[in-house]
Amino acid sequence: MAHFTNRAASVSERVPRKANAALRKHPLADARGSVCLLVAAIAALCSCWLCGEQLPPARVGVYVWSGQAPGQAPAAHGELTAAAGEQRRFGFGAMRIFLGGRYDYLHPLRSPERFAGVARPLTLARILALPRFKSLLERPELRTLWLTAYPVFDYGQGPDEIDLRRPVSEAEWRREYDQLYEAAAWLYANFGGRDKVVLISNHEADEKLLEILNAGGAPELAVGNVARDLEVRFRAVSDARRKFPAARLKVLSGAEISLWKLKLAPAPGGKWVKAGQGWNALEAVLPRLSFDFVSFSAWEIVAQADVPAALRAALDDIGQRTGPRVSQAGKAFFGESHVLIGEFGFAREWKLPAGAPGAGIDAFLNAVERGHVPYAVYWQLYDNTEGEVKGFGLVDGAGRMTCSGVALFRRLRAAAPPAAQVSCAAK
Repeated sequence: MAHFTNRAASVSERVPRKANAALRKHPLADARGSVCLLVAAIAALCSCWLCGEQLPPARVGVYVWSGQAPGQAPAAHGELTAAAGEQRRFGFGAMRIFLGGRYDYLHPLRSPERFAGVARPLTLARILALPRFKSLLERPELRTLWLTAYPVFDYGQGPDEIDLRRPVSEAEWRREYDQLYEAAAWLYANFGGRDKVVLISNHEADEKLLEILNAGGAPELAVGNVARDLEVRFRAVSDARRKFPAARLKVLSGAEISLWKLKLAPAPGGKWVKAGQGWNALEAVLPRLSFDFVSFSAWEIVAQADVPAALRAALDDIGQRTGPRVSQAGKAFFGESHVLIGEFGFAREWKLPAGAPGAGIDAFLNAVERGHVPYAVYWQLYDNTEGEVKGFGLVDGAGRMTCSGVALFRRLRAAAPPAAQVSCAAK
């Protein structure tokens, strides 16, 4: 089961499609201000003042996952410690990390040494209590921590996650619920008095469906297991939240998808692939659920010729189709904009058009700035360690900013980075 490694296709292979260019009007677009009515020239300026805001760093995040940290940070410190320094340098107010048994941020992915010395049974709450994880929540400048959480199971090969490729027992579902409930309760008990946000989600339900289908599972098993998995997650977090009604901390649970126009379909030979016809998690799984938010892993959008229009069309469509399933807690926190961008990014190996990756990054950050999307998370801080395409990082192996890093730094800091910190040719 390969998490987070499906980034190998070139941008041209991600099936670019023409998106609907009709953009929903901003909620303030029809506001009438007396100053705006003085003259036409001032009206345009006033409209910008009403509709736009400065980019809020608390709503822009970076993913940290099994990356090639500069110099391969020693195990005594680890990737999260190195990432915390980069978070401060760039000015990100949000960070997304993995929380589960496969990766401990000290050893390589699935290393036999992962979580060595940590008391068993290993649980999400015990992982959160480790200093390298807990310290992220203690950082005042990190306002939002997004946890891609997978309760810990061990099927004989070390800490892992629940196996959805076969029928799951009620005891396993109960164990998953208990771990997520315990983790959410731990967050409230230790940080309930802080004005922070913790988002908890899966990773790309469509990839999990594909994994089950290509392991020989029937569509009914794939949809049923993924839907039950997401239902258990939401129920556990919701139940824990009700136990802490006075908490200032916000803990919210969401469902992540990665396919919008693309579908899952069987190919000749029996293998399931992404195609133009078929079905996906948006159609088959999410209508069965309740959730606080929906996360869209937006790789289908970065391939589009007109990223801003495609992004807006996707946000509108996904939002409209999933809105009736949003919980009261989700509506209270997110309002009408409950669709988050869980991943977007640009690889240095891709043949990108002129102006990229800066123009593409701007499209996502502009959506945050204008209130069209509440959060956007860049994939990722460091280059991938797996997959054919690895160069997504904001920071290269020497610790200097790539072109993507420069683009994000300029927007978050409203300034150019020092030349000595930049490897990008377009400094």
